[in-house]
Amino acid sequence: MADRVDILLAAYNGSPFLAEQIASIRAQTYRNWRLLISDDGSSDGTLDVARTAGGDDTRIRVFPQHKPFGSARAHFMHLLTLSDAPYVMLCDQDDVWLPHKIEAMLDCMRKTESQDPEVPVLVFCDLEVVDGKLRRISPSFWSFTGLDSKRTAVSDLLVRNPVTGCASMMNAALVKLARATPAKSYMVMHDWWLALLAASFGKLGGIDDQLVQYRQHGANEAGAVEDRLLSKLGNLAFSRRLAVSSVRQAVSFLEIYGNDMPNDAREVVSAYARLPQCGVLRRISVACKYGFWKRGLPSALFQAAVLLRLKANMKTCVSV
Repeated sequence: MADRVDILLAAYNGSPFLAEQIASIRAQTYRNWRLLISDDGSSDGTLDVARTAGGDDTRIRVFPQHKPFGSARAHFMHLLTLSDAPYVMLCDQDDVWLPHKIEAMLDCMRKTESQDPEVPVLVFCDLEVVDGKLRRISPSFWSFTGLDSKRTAVSDLLVRNPVTGCASMMNAALVKLARATPAKSYMVMHDWWLALLAASFGKLGGIDDQLVQYRQHGANEAGAVEDRLLSKLGNLAFSRRLAVSSVRQAVSFLEIYGNDMPNDAREVVSAYARLPQCGVLRRISVACKYGFWKRGLPSALFQAAVLLRLKANMKTCVSV
């Protein structure tokens, strides 16, 4: 029998687009899936839409939450505890999946797992960026945002995350690792955290195909931002906050997983976590040694300026 794939959908006030997303899942060419929909206290009838769109399909289960999670990352991390399937996919409430998405990602997963099926694996695909009415904004999310899907080493992932949660699939070994994350851990986003886990303990695999219509609209919590130098120069403060957040995330990651990480991965994460404690020249030296640079000269120069502005009094003490 084909392996079951659990699809985890974290919903919150998603009634305008949810039925279309559920319909695209029901239209998948791969049939052995289960859709778990968790609603985080919606006030717009999302639960009713989910139940109606699911109809009598026994593969779809809806779970209202009585205590709000308050963020997508906390909601998705909770959903991971509900799955016992060999493979898990994350799902946004407002996108549309192409009919062969599960089939294509499962094929990539099995190829990536083939050498060692016991290691944690995450595979991810590109997305087509569309507006609220599914009109194309860009044929490729990776190109639109300047992401390099091949840069998946730990050093790369500490700086920038190429993985979009709704375009990913993970195996049970990775889900098991993720469940060890304490609820109050500091993470920028759940997909970034999961990518770091896969890179540190296992493997990542990319699919250069757009398998999701990634909808951009006013209610998106985090969406596609075009990667242009001028927009960055006008947003130095935001970029600095993101750099600080990525360092805090590295510190949290070390505190939880440092004792179990392979030595090479631990060395890289530790070096990044301690960057703010280094002098200016030492920061540049460490960044060059481990490759803590974004793709392209403009991005790298901009990032260098941000790194130089990190303050040494950040809470970056590593306890492992």
